[in-house]
Amino acid sequence: MMHFDRQRWKLLSDLLDGALERPSKDQESWLRKVCGDDEELLKEAKALLRAATDERSPLEIPLSEHAPELLESFLRDRLQGKILGSYCLAEEIGRGGMGVVYAAERCDGHFDQKVVVKLLATGMDSPMALRRFYMERQILAGLDHPHIAHLIDGGVTDDGRPYFVMERVDGEPIDLYCDRHALGIRDRIRLFLGVVEAIQYAHRHLIVHRDIKPSNVLVTDEGRVKLLDFGVAKLVGPDSERSAIQLTQQSRLLLTPEYASPEQLRSEAITTASDIYQLGALLYVLATGRVPHELTTHSPEEVVRMVCDGRIDRPSAIVTRSISGSIFLARGKTTPKRLRRVLRGDLDRIILKALQKEPERRYASAVQLAEDLRRYLRGDPVIAHGDSWPYRMGKFVGRHRWGFV
Repeated sequence: MMHFDRQRWKLLSDLLDGALERPSKDQESWLRKVCGDDEELLKEAKALLRAATDERSPLEIPLSEHAPELLESFLRDRLQGKILGSYCLAEEIGRGGMGVVYAAERCDGHFDQKVVVKLLATGMDSPMALRRFYMERQILAGLDHPHIAHLIDGGVTDDGRPYFVMERVDGEPIDLYCDRHALGIRDRIRLFLGVVEAIQYAHRHLIVHRDIKPSNVLVTDEGRVKLLDFGVAKLVGPDSERSAIQLTQQSRLLLTPEYASPEQLRSEAITTASDIYQLGALLYVLATGRVPHELTTHSPEEVVRMVCDGRIDRPSAIVTRSISGSIFLARGKTTPKRLRRVLRGDLDRIILKALQKEPERRYASAVQLAEDLRRYLRGDPVIAHGDSWPYRMGKFVGRHRWGFV
């Protein structure tokens, strides 16, 4: 079995943090100076530095480069049946980024409760990873909203890994839920508004989610939306600036390219406008069954070019080009012609306004996006359309059709 030397990993983690705090051109020379005559330590530290600053997509990195970490994780993270605090771990249900998630049940005899437990993955206990994990736990501790999965408890394992216990959400990703129930566009918007309310609440608490996508938005059998995974969330404000700088490298590597905003991909300043873009991308998927940019490459340079410079087709134009009839059956058993008519006009403009390349051209807030969608549902003029007398008159006639007849 592979031996895991915690002290050596701690030393390597400190070396990595020290190198990342220096300009790129000085990093290797600094490592060489600190490691001295220990050539093996220098080799391992340089390998970690390359991994932390590697511009390639994870899919482009040969499996052999990940093999030691994967094997170590497989050998050490099999925790089924272990007890953490008041909770007994069942099967592993998720893994990604720096954490591993287990289904669990309360087992102290006081009452029955099903939960999920998220732990820092083995080998990810560098100071940088620990800071991000503790930040996620602290962010969740400050959130209490019906559309956000809430924090229940937290602690540290016997081997020093932090964990937290969360509400268990038995549901499915919002896009799959909508398709399975054949929800029409208006019902999809009503469901989506629950996501917008959750993001609006997070923004009021100075939190940017940064990873809004279907798999992070579950819908229960009762039709309740729950927003998950604040693992790459960012605190905005002057007090959080130092932490934001320290975590930039990891955040860049953990984003989801199909839903990331242009400023995320360019490693620029992140504000609440980035979440508005991702909300627009999610609504685009719910309306059309496709992401705004169909990425055909894993090259970081090409992804940045496609997302930042590529044109986004109008949702109404996309649905008429679909080669599958399943998308129309899933959207309320409609037809291509009817779905195009529903999306054309106001919904096209609302979605594309949220997806503007420049943050200042998007909706100013989640509140404004939600209000425009509610205006659409009521038949009122929407902000995204602009203001003109014929448009407003047409909306008035539409709301009072029978009176005019």
